[in-house]
Amino acid sequence: MEMSMNIKEKFSLLKDVASDRFVNVIVEVVKKPYDLGDRFTLWISDYTEHPNFFNFAIQGLGSHAPSDPYNYGVCSSTTDADWSGPYGKHSMQITCWQPHAEAIRANDISVGSWVSIRNLQIKFGRNSSNLEGFLRGDQLYPNKIYISVLDPHEDGDSMDSRLKETIRRRRDYNLEKKKQLKSLKDAANAGQKRRAALQDDSKPRKKNAKERRAEKRQAAGDAAVLKPSSKKGQPLIPEPVVPGIKFNPTIKCENEKQPLSTVPELLEQIYVDTVIGKDAAKLPLPFINANYRASVRVKDYLPHKLEGFAYPKLKGNINDCLSDEEHEPSDDEDANEMARFVSREKIAGWEWRFYLLLEDVRDSETEPKDHVWVTVDNHAAQCLLSMDACDLRNSKDTLSTLRQKLFYLWGDLEERKSQKLLRIEKAEKQARAHAAPADSDDEEVSAAVEPTNIPFTCCIKQYGVKLREADAGKADAGEGKRWQRMYGLFGTQISL
Repeated sequence: MEMSMNIKEKFSLLKDVASDRFVNVIVEVVKKPYDLGDRFTLWISDYTEHPNFFNFAIQGLGSHAPSDPYNYGVCSSTTDADWSGPYGKHSMQITCWQPHAEAIRANDISVGSWVSIRNLQIKFGRNSSNLEGFLRGDQLYPNKIYISVLDPHEDGDSMDSRLKETIRRRRDYNLEKKKQLKSLKDAANAGQKRRAALQDDSKPRKKNAKERRAEKRQAAGDAAVLKPSSKKGQPLIPEPVVPGIKFNPTIKCENEKQPLSTVPELLEQIYVDTVIGKDAAKLPLPFINANYRASVRVKDYLPHKLEGFAYPKLKGNINDCLSDEEHEPSDDEDANEMARFVSREKIAGWEWRFYLLLEDVRDSETEPKDHVWVTVDNHAAQCLLSMDACDLRNSKDTLSTLRQKLFYLWGDLEERKSQKLLRIEKAEKQARAHAAPADSDDEEVSAAVEPTNIPFTCCIKQYGVKLREADAGKADAGEGKRWQRMYGLFGTQISL
């Protein structure tokens, strides 16, 4: 009975651990384990916070961010391009020696695995600032394993209540994180609008869409070059014409007879004429369903690493063990956010999803470039790449083929961006060992990676998606929802 009580008392939440203690914990593995042969290092979390844990900040957020209870951007020790959360001081690094290392390898414990760890020693790591965990072999029972896999999809009634509580904290953390990110994004957008308003006064008036389209039609009529068809009897097809610019012949797109649109035309706010009372008024439309053909080049891409271009389709929802009253309905954003936190046996398949920052090649070299982020969903990526998605982190041949194909799309952009990210990572590791590193974010990476790739023509669609909206004044898509304008690639192929 005394032994049973001691085991029970050793269970601890990570927020309550202290140096020189041995504890039992129930946690989720939140980063891919690092195999050192005779030992593994893992990052674990039970979604509680400890002041002596390492502080992870979301890239692109600074210490000026408002209302930041999870320390997303305050006094961050580092940002990690391969870290997908949880952010703040919610995670602890542990090192596991034999025989536990072999158990991790044999049970394929990886990102998204839920585990029970017993007899975990807590003490400060080499930097003497952050608590870490150490799981060593038992001298009396050298073959005894103290790490075991838990099933988060087990029936809620029979599940260990401590695991269930951890899953509940995970869900609450993700919901709160989305609210915080929205608040930070709104603040950033407000700052951009203020800067744009100050700049507008000093800029000459831009021509409206009607004037630009008229000029475009005139230029196309005067300068279009007709390319003879390879088949007799077929009509001549005009090549895209932009003075002084040679296009990538490897990239093909649909609707070649359609005139080219510029990125500013894609981004232009559209208004509808209406009558309010007795007065005529123009109301801004949140989006329009429209297709365009544009001449662009790839400026940047997300995720930073090609391994993240494919994500798993899940068989079930990890929150299913919670009651209906506790369960938060999921949407596409939720599914994508959770993509890296699942075990392999719960994956039903893989789909493409990545994002390209496209730069308008029609701009003058002396003026700022216009850009637009476009989504490349599974269907568009299959068309673009002529490849099906798979687990790129465990398929080196497919990853190599993907890298070779994307080289035709964006040249050496990936190589130069990877080198920049590597330099940032090395600087952060050095700073982690000695002093607080300088801030680093996505904009810094992009600013140093100027594209030299050949421009191409592609098809882009504008559409709208519904997002949750707490502000009733902004909910223009029904109760608690608002429209968000989006752009997506379609009908474009790397033709090899």
